[in-house]
Amino acid sequence: MKSSFQILEILKWQEKKMIKWDQNRCDLCGLCVCVCPENVFEMFEKYLTIDQDKCINCEKCSIICPVTALSIQSKEAVND
Repeated sequence: MKSSFQILEILKWQEKKMIKWDQNRCDLCGLCVCVCPENVFEMFEKYLTIDQDKCINCEKCSIICPVTALSIQSKEAVND
C-alpha cells in the first residue's frame, strides 16, 4: 500500500501532465472523442480542441489512437 506521501507525489505529477496533439499525424477518426470519460475533446471538420483543465490523465485517448497522434507529456515538454 502506498503512503500518503507517495500518493501526494503521484497527484502532483498528474497535475503536471497534459495531452499533446500531433495535428500532422491525426486523421480525425474520432476514437479519442468516443473513449474520453471527461469529454475533453471537441472535433471539428479539420481540427480537434482539447480542454486540458477537464483531463484526468487516464491516457485512454493516447492508448486508443491508431496513428499515435495523442500523447501524455509533461506541461513543460508540450510548451517547448
